[in-house]
Amino acid sequence: MSFYSITNPSKFVRQNENTYTAQTIEFLRSGFQQPDSVDSLTDITGGAHTYTPAELLNRYIVRSGLSANPTNDVTCTAEDLVLALNNDQWIRKTAQDSAPRPVRRGFYFDVSFYNEDATDELRITGGTGVTIGVAAYISVPAQKLVVVRVQVTNATEGSEEVYISILTNV
Repeated sequence: MSFYSITNPSKFVRQNENTYTAQTIEFLRSGFQQPDSVDSLTDITGGAHTYTPAELLNRYIVRSGLSANPTNDVTCTAEDLVLALNNDQWIRKTAQDSAPRPVRRGFYFDVSFYNEDATDELRITGGTGVTIGVAAYISVPAQKLVVVRVQVTNATEGSEEVYISILTNV
């Protein structure tokens, strides 16, 4: 899969005598999904942590051995995240494009946080330029999973902004 289009466009067929649709169509996508692998899991043990763009782009983060209740983590800055997105081969380069495209406003990806700790809560706040949805932080209770959507709201160099919203809390 690629950032801007699907390499094998979906096929459409004749629906009835009066309705025809294109035989092929390419879908523009705002989000992305890297191939899943065991390497995609980021396992972090210990106290407060500042996430790197690479850790967020792995999309699966497991936290364990928290040292306080709550343990306060922080995301990377919006500038660092947009820079990492612009340098990621899976996002910028498509099979059809010889020239990479920069990430634009509206681009998003989902990240799963799992708190493996038996008793302590994990709280995640936004780094510079990162806004966390309706709350001031993301709460991941002990032995719970929270899935968030990370969305670029401004990709302009020097004015990068990212918005994180909670999708599920189980």
